[in-house]
Amino acid sequence: MRAAGSGDVLRGVIGHVVEEAGFEIVAEIDVATHLVAAVAAVKPDLVTLDLWLPGISGLDALREIRKVSPTTRVVVFSAHDAWREQALALGAARFVEKPYFESLENAIGLGSIAVPA
Repeated sequence: MRAAGSGDVLRGVIGHVVEEAGFEIVAEIDVATHLVAAVAAVKPDLVTLDLWLPGISGLDALREIRKVSPTTRVVVFSAHDAWREQALALGAARFVEKPYFESLENAIGLGSIAVPA
């Protein structure tokens, strides 16, 4: 499951890495409150979360995801490295600073986005 707040290029890169790893993206959600509800319902292995989503703040969404699905690993994307420590403290498995994706494959490799293809 992936939060679709990022631009088309970032979404494409994430999607490519996920699919090359053999996983299926089951949803792209572009409103943080909808993302939290979907995570609660689906309980995916992994969520990629852009901190810039409409609805609630990405950090608040992360906090809520941890509550509704504690075993879901969340990889956070942001152009603002200043949020790294807070995101990790709130339970993000990884923090990837945009637009630098050196660690993207390692971050995605934590588990499936939802279910193996």
